[in-house]
Amino acid sequence: MRKTKLTKSIVEGLTVGAGTDIAWDTVVPGFGARVTPTGRRTYFLKYRTKAGQQRKPKIGDHGPLTCDQARSIAREWYMAAKAGGDPSLERTDSRAGETIADLCERYHREHSVAHKKPTSIAEEKRMIEKILIPRFGSKKVAEIGRPDIAKLHRSLEGTPFTANRILSLLSHMMTMAMKWGLRPEGINPCKGILKFKEKPKERYLSPEEIARMFTVLDGMADDDPIMAALFKLLVLTGARKGELLNLKWSEVDLANRRLNLPDSKTGRKPVYLSDAAESVVRKIPKFSDNAFVFPGKVDGRPLVSIKRAWDNIRKKAGIADARIHDLRHTFASIGVQNGIPLFDVGKLMGHRSLSTTARYAHLLDKNLTDAVDRIASKIKASP
Repeated sequence: MRKTKLTKSIVEGLTVGAGTDIAWDTVVPGFGARVTPTGRRTYFLKYRTKAGQQRKPKIGDHGPLTCDQARSIAREWYMAAKAGGDPSLERTDSRAGETIADLCERYHREHSVAHKKPTSIAEEKRMIEKILIPRFGSKKVAEIGRPDIAKLHRSLEGTPFTANRILSLLSHMMTMAMKWGLRPEGINPCKGILKFKEKPKERYLSPEEIARMFTVLDGMADDDPIMAALFKLLVLTGARKGELLNLKWSEVDLANRRLNLPDSKTGRKPVYLSDAAESVVRKIPKFSDNAFVFPGKVDGRPLVSIKRAWDNIRKKAGIADARIHDLRHTFASIGVQNGIPLFDVGKLMGHRSLSTTARYAHLLDKNLTDAVDRIASKIKASP
């Protein structure tokens, strides 16, 4: 931290490091510039209100705003504060008409579209329309407090996963609201609200259930080869439902026995094909007017909804409590239980880190129990 007359070279010379580097202006009291660890340079003014509350509102970003322009604004704010005003609150009040519904729309337009995947945007839209808008839609952004958010979070206790995702979404929205000047900069109202513990649903199909499922799929292969092939590949590859539904023939590389996904949940990803999976792919019919491996009813578009088909398959196979995603879990669990290292299973699943694959580590226990029994039998058999 240093004090000097702020200039363009001073601001651009602030050091990007582990913390925030700040330089204070010697011309206007409280006027400063800072650079965050991510390299973002901004101007701000630090002052106290008549009631003694400390404020540190952002004036603007360096670049779009010159140092002299920022100093001019800082001087106006400083004089207003000296006269008993509160420039930060007044700026927020001038935009007090912004509601949570307005914030949701802006968040989608200016953040989600640019930074999130379509599947994430779809889930975000569902939470906004089903939960946030009915509860907070007409409430002013600046009026939302921690008690409001805590109450919403508690009301969703029966669905802890959804409750925690809503809390995370709201927390980032409030961060962006402060950045956009819709709330005074300070503590995020979501901070300090503890998330519920989530118990991951781990359902693996038994060998008998898999056999019954394949019997059902083989039986429907003549009438609906596309749907039969889709569900076979879900369990034979461990791929996510969305990855296969959006698969194009141009991404199928049978020569190297893999599917080259350009954009999965974890980015670019190869899906490796076993002999059985390759055989399934080769039998899938192709249509000249549709580039997708699993074409839908709309020309040129992929399959969208497969839930009804899965409901029929699992009922016929006697696995009524299984979800589509459990086919992916089944692929991983069989790999682990058959001695494939967790690292390799993680690569096949497309996990970013080993910690994600570690959820299957407990399945190694049976392998180790069998191993110790084999060792003991040898010891017992020794003369």
